[in-house]
Amino acid sequence: MVFSFARIGAVIQMKVGDYFVQGRRRWVRLHEKGGKEHDVPCHHRLDQCLQDYIEVAGIADDVDGYLFRSARRKTGQLTTNPLFQQDAHRIIRRRAKAAGIETRIGNHTFRATGITAYLKNSGKLEVAQQIANHELPRTTKLYDRRNDEISLDESSELRSKKLIHLCHDPNASGYLQVVIERHGATGGVRIQVVSNVRADVKD
Repeated sequence: MVFSFARIGAVIQMKVGDYFVQGRRRWVRLHEKGGKEHDVPCHHRLDQCLQDYIEVAGIADDVDGYLFRSARRKTGQLTTNPLFQQDAHRIIRRRAKAAGIETRIGNHTFRATGITAYLKNSGKLEVAQQIANHELPRTTKLYDRRNDEISLDESSELRSKKLIHLCHDPNASGYLQVVIERHGATGGVRIQVVSNVRADVKD
């Protein structure tokens, strides 16, 4: 889903034969809504992952069988039945928890992540739209999460600022300057008090 921008519904409907060679590279054929087929060239990492998976699963010769299959609970042995969407979601959540990822992610996260990474690396919106099989470019834009990163950076920058407060020093003719400084979103806080600061330094 990351490398093909595929919908989970299209992924779980794939057959082994939908991973095929055309020209000098591998492709995947996605079965989209309304019975439409959509061919996407394989990223080299996706190509390697699929080759390894098919070899370990022992399903290379079952070209008409489902590519991603459910497994029997007790033995873990693959069945001939397709993986259900809710099963895929549970697998993702379980793997995320094991990896220590606290952010709630699901099937759709990978589609958005792939599109965002592609655009972040100078990819063109119209090409992302074609790969994602969207009818309109504004639909593809909804998956672009680059603005989320900008907002986070801005938030971190704000939390790195100094807060300077001046108040009258009862034991001197000047002011007490209290400096509260936070270093980054997860950094420490430093508080400094300077006595007898002249009044004309106030903002």
